[in-house]
Amino acid sequence: RPVKEDELLRTVQSSIEQIEAEWNEIVSQQRTLYTLSEHLPQLRGALLNDLLQGKSILPHTLDKKLATYKLQVQRDQPFAMMFMRMEQGFSSYDDYSRSLLEFAITNIAEEIFGEQFYLWQCKDIYDYLVFVITPKADFAASGVYDEQTGRKMLEKLSLQLQDSVVQYLK
Repeated sequence: RPVKEDELLRTVQSSIEQIEAEWNEIVSQQRTLYTLSEHLPQLRGALLNDLLQGKSILPHTLDKKLATYKLQVQRDQPFAMMFMRMEQGFSSYDDYSRSLLEFAITNIAEEIFGEQFYLWQCKDIYDYLVFVITPKADFAASGVYDEQTGRKMLEKLSLQLQDSVVQYLK
């Protein structure tokens, strides 16, 4: 049977509306993912601060947040912690300058530790830079990694970080 013009127009209009709705949903999802990725450092830092302050987070909620924030940490995984504080000579710096220095220190730490370890960092309520350090899976499974070797390597890399901060940031 021949299709009536108004029936064809309704079908086309319905198809257009459906495509527009799907497109808007895709754009909305992309916007949400972009916003999440833009705020990942703050979200990660806030989660670590919550844990440091002993806030109660249900295990399944913590697992979900660790995955959502793309953190390479498991709840039952061994880890090391490193605390850093800028003291001598930094009291005269304004907040903006201090935050730039902290950003630089974090980047230096990522560079030094990044080959073998994951870092998860925040600035705690006492103005310490706090780093949670976990071995990367391939490094942990390499056969050369055990607790004693890991401890020695962390000490070596920590000293290297301290020397680099002094050298590059005076």
